[in-house]
Amino acid sequence: MNFFEFDITIVGGGCVGASILHELTRRGYGNVGLIDHGRATVSATSNSGGMLRVFHEHSEHVRLALGSHTRLKALQQSGVLTENPPANGSLYFFNKARYERYKENLELMNGAEYPFEVYTTVCGRKYFPQFRWGDDEWAIYEPLGSALSPRVFSENLIAAGTRAGATVIDGFEVQRLSRYRDHYRISAADATVTTNTLILAGGARLLPRLRDLGLSLPLEAKTLSTFSAEKTRKDVLPNYLDRETLDFACLGRGTDLTFANAAGPRTLDRYWLEPYKKTTAEDCYAPNRIGYSGQVAGLPQLSLATGWGGTGFKFALEVGQRVAGSIERHSPGRTMYALS
Repeated sequence: MNFFEFDITIVGGGCVGASILHELTRRGYGNVGLIDHGRATVSATSNSGGMLRVFHEHSEHVRLALGSHTRLKALQQSGVLTENPPANGSLYFFNKARYERYKENLELMNGAEYPFEVYTTVCGRKYFPQFRWGDDEWAIYEPLGSALSPRVFSENLIAAGTRAGATVIDGFEVQRLSRYRDHYRISAADATVTTNTLILAGGARLLPRLRDLGLSLPLEAKTLSTFSAEKTRKDVLPNYLDRETLDFACLGRGTDLTFANAAGPRTLDRYWLEPYKKTTAEDCYAPNRIGYSGQVAGLPQLSLATGWGGTGFKFALEVGQRVAGSIERHSPGRTMYALS
């Protein structure tokens, strides 16, 4: 049996957990540990299409994405993130009747000087003929929309954390969480971690363990499906699109096409080839994908960061900032806040 003791422990090494680790170590926190089981194989991060965009239907999602976008550019410029591919654009389709509902979100983007354009049906058909446009459909185009490898993203941030002195324990499958006096205990088959501050940043596989601590939250596990195919033309832009239902499609770098539900009715066959290959992963969903990020009421020194259901990659760096800031400002009895 192996025993470890940390001041702060993060459970989950996906995009959100890695972002929290990087932000804590950047702020100078020492004796920080991250434990993870299978982030490179079965996690939602490992199966994500890596899509990055700012527009979302919920204003708080826009704020999160804007914050992450700014931090992403800084980390790319500093070399912490090794990937910096050219932007290849994003389209978000919606029924034109919803435009009035989106004005606040577009104003947030405009206020942040983040570029975008609203395409009507006529303009869309002219400039983006590779997609089928309904007569009542408009789209928001983001020229800075891009895609990264979520695995590389997470490993870059974890590597930066370890260089700053953090400890990473891979292959740690959490079997039980408990609180004893003034610390938490995380138990696996062959190892135990004790910690003063615990941050739960795992996905669907962590849900049963919340009951160990008596937590009852409106979180559920759902299956994310990713399809891949081959593009017939490398110059076809944009390289991914979004649907108003928040189902998304990431038409990736080179000849790769990746999307989260069968987009055959949306894409024109002459631009992409069949058959599609499918992979799946379990992820954690909060109501309306608003997610949880912050301190948990009634459990001192416990934070939760999960529940965005496939969209967390676009928010991860800002979530890392918020969780680290919450720990820095922590006082007994501080309540968890839902992103809304």
